[in-house]
Amino acid sequence: MILDRSLVPAVVLCFLLGVAAGSSAVAASPVAAADAVFLQEMGRQIPSPTPLEAVAVFDGQVFVGTKDGLLRLQGEELAPVAGVKQPVTRLVATKQALWALSPAGLFRLQAGHWKQLSDQATDDVTEHLGEIVVASNRKLWKVEDDKLASQGRASEALAKLDDL
Repeated sequence: MILDRSLVPAVVLCFLLGVAAGSSAVAASPVAAADAVFLQEMGRQIPSPTPLEAVAVFDGQVFVGTKDGLLRLQGEELAPVAGVKQPVTRLVATKQALWALSPAGLFRLQAGHWKQLSDQATDDVTEHLGEIVVASNRKLWKVEDDKLASQGRASEALAKLDDL
């Protein structure tokens, strides 16, 4: 049997519609299945009243950022951290500190104490050649004496960092 090429799209469409109609008549209602593989990989679940935005491990402790502030894992629950009540959108662990980034500013945990270094929103923190560099929008800062020292616009600042 030879099929006219102009009929191919119509035949394919009829076939697909027939399969779809036939499958819907015999398909059972969807049933949620336990994800046994995931459950095997997961050691435990810790409930949270609010969605988690960020997670980091620093100095052997687990910290979690949420829209309600910073939490720390204590046993089987997440407990609020007294020093950071503002929303935390990112956590960054460096060699000497844990950094919490928030629309309300930049916070640092060092030697067991939280300190707010800036009330400006920041986008990222990294350690470069032993210096802490903070980025926000198109600006870069270095942390010097618990303050942010402007390095200018990002394009100019990157040239300075290369000279370190």
